[in-house]
Amino acid sequence: MKKFFAIGAASAALAMSSSASTQVATDEASDVECLAATLIISQNAEQPVADQAMSAVMYFIGKIQARGLDYTLALETALREMTNIGLDRATARCEAELQFVATDMQRRGDEIEAREQLELREGMPAE
Repeated sequence: MKKFFAIGAASAALAMSSSASTQVATDEASDVECLAATLIISQNAEQPVADQAMSAVMYFIGKIQARGLDYTLALETALREMTNIGLDRATARCEAELQFVATDMQRRGDEIEAREQLELREGMPAE
């Protein structure tokens, strides 16, 4: 996997922000491609990008395993067929999904916190 020369560009794409209008992929092929791309980056980039990519690896493994699929052969094929151009393209698409999910998680967390604050205020004695 050390054959990839575009790791710097792919790593930068992983770290940059993107449009929140991106949809989360729902097909196995897209998730396996993202798993391959983030795995390649995690094994070839410098810290802290490698650590961020490993977190993305765990996210995509979780998505695939939630479907109960064995991704071993599909991942092997994706890793073997991934080119530098394919890595850049996949990284941009996968990073956009991760950013979308992170934004959604933040929104949900803010909603929970707002409800908790409201409950605290309502539970306090009136002055």
